[in-house]
Amino acid sequence: MKNNPQSDIFCPICDNNSQYIVSWDYSGLNNSIFNYTALYYGCYSCGLIFISNINDDTLSNFYRDECIYHEKDHFDISSNENIEKYSCYQSIIQKFNLDGIPISDIGCGRGGFLYWLKQNNWKGRLSGTDIDLKSIPISENNGIEFLEGRAINLPYKNGSQEMLTYFHVLEHIKNIDDVLAESYRVLNDSGYIMIEVPDSEKYKDIPIGTAFWFSIREHIYHFSANSLISALNKFGFQVITIERNLLSTPEFKYPSLIILAQKKMNANNNFLEKVDIGKYLIQSKIELEQQVSNVKNFAMNSSNITFWGISQQLFSFLPLFMSYNKKIKLCDSSTTLQNSKYKNISIHRPNSITTEGVLVIAPYLHTKTIYNYAVKIGWPKDMIYCLQ
Repeated sequence: MKNNPQSDIFCPICDNNSQYIVSWDYSGLNNSIFNYTALYYGCYSCGLIFISNINDDTLSNFYRDECIYHEKDHFDISSNENIEKYSCYQSIIQKFNLDGIPISDIGCGRGGFLYWLKQNNWKGRLSGTDIDLKSIPISENNGIEFLEGRAINLPYKNGSQEMLTYFHVLEHIKNIDDVLAESYRVLNDSGYIMIEVPDSEKYKDIPIGTAFWFSIREHIYHFSANSLISALNKFGFQVITIERNLLSTPEFKYPSLIILAQKKMNANNNFLEKVDIGKYLIQSKIELEQQVSNVKNFAMNSSNITFWGISQQLFSFLPLFMSYNKKIKLCDSSTTLQNSKYKNISIHRPNSITTEGVLVIAPYLHTKTIYNYAVKIGWPKDMIYCLQ
């Protein structure tokens, strides 16, 4: 991976010149693909923010070897929050008289949206594909077909599909051209495509925690509405509707950008007013560095620091903190993570760590639960610092 900014980086969506914004030090467990410095660029023509120095083959290794989505409550398909989200997707489809249309869900994960449709008597054929075999269900005799497949190489014949859905997929894939070309190939002449991504232009309104949105290491694209419209136009899709909502997961609410489009020979759309999220990216990096400084000051008189919770946020925090001359311990309740190491540092069970020194609670989303348990097992309240 190239770790030095370049002047000849072009926008992967609209092909215009892009400008370097900031470098971001990520990290991960064992020999993670994310032990690198990401180079962020911004396109001031379409509004896309993207990481330039990573590719899809590398990302595929993450989903095959490192990804633990299958363990996370965030993806619990029976949760009320995710069911509410599936209902929102369905209502958008039905609003445009597409009730019962055959649907293939690309990046289907555990198949929650497809199961929801089936339970609600969806008449059309339902199919799901995903690269993450740890998440994807085994095909059952319930009218839903689940297939292994990548978004750039779908297991469908030319012109065989009527509707493709991509919920939180495109922000994970570098080669958007190949993704949309593949969509165009498998859709019939009047087929539909529905895409949802986090709405980057609303990040600032829903920050969740310091640098949260840019700490999600596998999100290599941060789409504006214009950049997503540009991508769809480029491959012959006419936008039908743009839906912006605040949707729920079991852990937090997020700004959702959904576009429904149809395959057309001469697609053309009006563009929206742009929001410069490059400024928010720089602000997030500054706030992350300030958070590191705050923890260093808090732990100034302690020789031991324990970090509880191997979170996305911690993987951005620790590279900036590791030069601090303190003994670091790590703990997490996940047995999977306990079998891993972070830069040769073992990860322990929380109740096996001695309650000495300073405790830093890393996950933004589970602070209260961890804090209460930490106090219960003996951590002094005045020695606990919560990342926010």
